[in-house]
Amino acid sequence: WQDKGYSVSVHYRLGSNTEEARRTLSDALGLIPEAKEIEVFWGKLVLELRASHGLDKGYAIRKLVKDYNLDSVIFIGDDTTDLDALIAVNELVTRNAIGGAGVVVLHEDSPVALLEAADYSVEGVSGVARFLSWLDGVTV
Repeated sequence: WQDKGYSVSVHYRLGSNTEEARRTLSDALGLIPEAKEIEVFWGKLVLELRASHGLDKGYAIRKLVKDYNLDSVIFIGDDTTDLDALIAVNELVTRNAIGGAGVVVLHEDSPVALLEAADYSVEGVSGVARFLSWLDGVTV
């Protein structure tokens, strides 16, 4: 598990039987009455539990931009749990509040919603590395 402050993520991608892990997590959620008071998001081999107060990755992007008076943001994501952040970046750029872009990391079963929300896409982790290397060489 991974404590992210306002949320908790349970990654089960390294489990020997990921389908059984997902069923077990889903069954466990059904046994907890308080689970109805939290937001539950299933990503690619990850379960994310969030407080139901709108504290998602989009909230985090907006807060970082405001708190640090950022001029631009690049967000890179690869899962449905990243959708809120991609949407937030798009909204901020559209309002001319910042410059920036959302980048989706493609894999064989990338959710269509991510592709629609992103400005750019790269292929896998190696694509992210090439993008960051390219970005490092860009002069402003």
